[in-house]
Amino acid sequence: MKPAIMMATVASQHLFRPLPAPREVHLWFLFPEDVRDSSLMKIYRNLLSSDEQKKVLDCSHVKTQNERLLARTLVRTTLARYGMVEPSSLRFSTNEFGKPKVIWPARMEDNKIWSPHSLCFNLSHTQSLLACAVTMNGEVGVDVEESDRKLSRNLMSLARRRFSPEEADWLSHFEDSTEQRRRFMQLWTLKEAYIKALGTGISKTPLKDFTFALKPCVYARSYLERAVGFPAHPQV
Repeated sequence: MKPAIMMATVASQHLFRPLPAPREVHLWFLFPEDVRDSSLMKIYRNLLSSDEQKKVLDCSHVKTQNERLLARTLVRTTLARYGMVEPSSLRFSTNEFGKPKVIWPARMEDNKIWSPHSLCFNLSHTQSLLACAVTMNGEVGVDVEESDRKLSRNLMSLARRRFSPEEADWLSHFEDSTEQRRRFMQLWTLKEAYIKALGTGISKTPLKDFTFALKPCVYARSYLERAVGFPAHPQV
C-alpha cells in the first residue's frame, strides 16, 4: 500500500482532493494545539449532526470536548474534499462492531443519480494528534498513540499477555529499554490498525490471535518528515 501524507487544515473544507489511486492510502494529520480560534470551533460544531454534537458535549472536560469535535470535523471535511459535497451533508452508519461507514448525500449529476465513491476511511486520535486514513475500494485502519504514553514497568510481561508468542520473543531481543519501548509501540499501533481495518474490534479479534513479522523498514516518522519537508511533531 502506497501512502500519501497530507497535513489537514479543517478550515479549508471546500478544497477538492483527487481520489486515492488503487492500493494508495491518503493519511491526513491534524494537531489539535494548532486550532485555538473559538469562532472556528463554533463553525465546526455546526458541521456535526445532533448525535455527534451530543457525544462531544457528553464529556465535561473541555479539552476532551475539543478533541472529539476536531476528530469528527476532520472526518467530515476530509471526505467532503473527495466528494465535492458539504461536510454537514454527510451521514454515517456503523457495522455491528461500531466501525463507521460514510453515507453520501443523494444528488443529480448529468441528469443521473450520482453514484457515490467507494471510499473507506478510519480515524484515530490522541490529545496531541488526529489522523484520518482514506482509501478506495478497500478497508483501511489507522492507529496513533502518544509517544510518552505510560506503560507497564514490566513491558515484557505486558507483551506476553497481549501479543503472540512470536512477537513477544521478537521484542525480548531488544536489550535497550528505550528501543524496546519504541518497538512495543510500533507493534501495538500496527496491530490496532489491522483490527480497525477488519472492523471487528479487539473483543472479536484479540491482539494475541495473529502475528506480524516485523522486518527492517522505513519508519512512519522518518517517512512523514521527508513527505512534508520538516521535522515531525514530537508526539508523532
